[in-house]
Amino acid sequence: MVNLKTSQLEIAQATIRHLKNRLEVLEKCRAEDLKQILHMDEQLKEELEIALKESESIYKTLTECSLTGIYIYQDGEFVFINERFAKIHGYTIKELLGKNYATLFHHAECELLKKRGSQNLKENFISKHCEIQSYRKDGKAIWCEIMITYIKFRGRP
Repeated sequence: MVNLKTSQLEIAQATIRHLKNRLEVLEKCRAEDLKQILHMDEQLKEELEIALKESESIYKTLTECSLTGIYIYQDGEFVFINERFAKIHGYTIKELLGKNYATLFHHAECELLKKRGSQNLKENFISKHCEIQSYRKDGKAIWCEIMITYIKFRGRP
């Protein structure tokens, strides 16, 4: 009986040693896998940062060097204006940011813009082209050809 118990004890101890060794191997594998995953995450992060910088550079070049005036109107005010749009209307960017359409457009034109914008929203963001009369800071009326398009700005259309 003593020999049987000793054999079982030895087998149990050997099994425990084997399981401990397997656990160590698995932990090493997991650690290596984790290192690889972290390295891949770092590479992906670097690639995303490069792509973001390129995208920002393209955006900045397009908006700053454009011969076209560009603006974003949201929540009843201009929230983005490029230099060309401000210059066309005789204002600085700072003077127009936060202002309402009424700063530049006649009441009837504002209504037209709202109507076209609402149609655009209902029709799944199909761009609308139109000509409207706007006013420069000095009061001079000018005709503008515009394209009404929805984009997401700060997470909203």
